[in-house]
Amino acid sequence: MKLNLKMQEMILPILDRENAHTMESVQTKLNNNSAKLFHNKTALIIAELVQYPLSRVTHIWMGAGDLNGVKSLLPEVESYAKKMDCSRLEFSGREGWKRWTEENNLGWTMKNIVMKKELA
Repeated sequence: MKLNLKMQEMILPILDRENAHTMESVQTKLNNNSAKLFHNKTALIIAELVQYPLSRVTHIWMGAGDLNGVKSLLPEVESYAKKMDCSRLEFSGREGWKRWTEENNLGWTMKNIVMKKELA
């Protein structure tokens, strides 16, 4: 699926903050089916399958837009993960996502944190 202008505007802050992907690289991952887009009128989620030695998971790579819109997409992502024989969902994100999942009783638990150090 092609990212429309509204979707691009939603994920641009993530791309700018993370400085790891371009809009073109995101579109390439969607085009070659290494990532899947879930969206509605106000939000989007981009997820990818990750195969670990002992499990297969659906990793939510990006979530953007209205938080209620993101929340409404989660059942579809979960259904997709089950269909793809995944044992769990996972995501990494800013600390506010932890609070949001707890406040909304979404069943997520924090297992790890991601630390980054920029190298000069």
